[in-house]
Amino acid sequence: MILTPIPPEQLEGALDRFAAQLSEPGARAAFARIRATAPERAAGAPAERHRLAALAFARRHGVPVHPPDARAAFNWDGTALDGDTEAYVILHEVAHFALAPPERRSLVDFGLGPGPDTRDRAAAERASHCRSSNAKSKRPRPRCSGSCGRRRWASRRSPRFLIRTGSKG
Repeated sequence: MILTPIPPEQLEGALDRFAAQLSEPGARAAFARIRATAPERAAGAPAERHRLAALAFARRHGVPVHPPDARAAFNWDGTALDGDTEAYVILHEVAHFALAPPERRSLVDFGLGPGPDTRDRAAAERASHCRSSNAKSKRPRPRCSGSCGRRRWASRRSPRFLIRTGSKG
């Protein structure tokens, strides 16, 4: 799955424009390392090796995986991971599994709503527990009242990006 297809002849310019917007040294360094990787890793034998390594990682971390050739409608259907996808999607779902409270692990797509590659989008939307008053927003509602006196982690725009809030609570 490619979320935003970019024609090969436009890729270098797009990467340059993105890199120019990164102001933090750590972000620039991380992006430079990612950019230096070869696109060939996403196809053929290297991609299959990475997928199998990601599945082994998932299993080592207690994530159930559907058997091969089980056509799942979701990356995570509330019982097991769809292993017939790219390595980065598998690792992304393992992160959701690790961070999800036990009651959310039984929900389709962890109750977060459909992802970009969810096959049954309507069912994932019905299972979503992260609706806000703004119908366009997919942001989860805060799970902490702020009375615990600790710094908290908050999700911004997407559950894929976690930011640490500066406020106590």
